[in-house]
Amino acid sequence: MAVPCSSSSSVRFLQLELKRLQEEPVEGFRVRLVDDSNLFVWEVAIFGPPDTLYEGGYYKVLTWFAVLSVFLTQLCGIRFLCDI
Repeated sequence: MAVPCSSSSSVRFLQLELKRLQEEPVEGFRVRLVDDSNLFVWEVAIFGPPDTLYEGGYYKVLTWFAVLSVFLTQLCGIRFLCDI
């Protein structure tokens, strides 16, 4: 997986989004960088919600982003790192 060219606005957007998700986490999810030197690849942990078929489940997902222009960052890929 190649590291995309980064624009300062894309880097800033991802920094703010990561900070927001870590300070105000979404219930059932945890987000962290795979490597602190690469802001474009994130590991997401998804916890199975209660009272569902997935209750008690732990699902690791790798996501990566690409810079399409100076102002636009897009989710470029997602891959589950576990059996579903």
